[in-house]
Amino acid sequence: MRKSLLFLSFFWLLYAHKVNLFVYVKDNKVYCEGYYPDGKKVKGGVIRVYDKEKKPLLTGKTDENGIFSFIPKVKKDLKIVLDAGMGHKAEAEIKAEELPMIEKENREGEKKEESGSIKKEELKKLVSEVIDEKLTPIYKFLLKEEKEKNKILLREIIGGIGYILGIFGIISLFLKKKNV
Repeated sequence: MRKSLLFLSFFWLLYAHKVNLFVYVKDNKVYCEGYYPDGKKVKGGVIRVYDKEKKPLLTGKTDENGIFSFIPKVKKDLKIVLDAGMGHKAEAEIKAEELPMIEKENREGEKKEESGSIKKEELKKLVSEVIDEKLTPIYKFLLKEEKEKNKILLREIIGGIGYILGIFGIISLFLKKKNV
């Protein structure tokens, strides 16, 4: 019995150290949302952004809504790490092709467009903004579904404990019959 109580106390420690990170790109920004399995937002969690070579690019903190956002300076694969303190960590990756176009400074010698035409980059930016606006409800829905999927319910915990106790019961039954 003491062993089962010891196991259960370790289980709760493992459960307590889970944190989730949802990362998406919207309006030329990368948004990072941190939350615990019970749906609570990670407030003041440290976000670290690394490139593919594990070189640190950026550090910040989540706000009261568990959100941190930034405009990427380079278009490369990024690894984002959320540290919510006391062992709560989560990681996410974002591919370079998911990142918005990085604005390039006008260079000398670059051909200037006629005043009545629209640049290809400007058109891409406008289309991207419209698409982002239309996709916002989908992002919110996906985030809600992700949170629901990662929740560990009390009935699942009790069910798991029941399975474990059942297995111990079957083992003790066989051991008891063997000794008789």
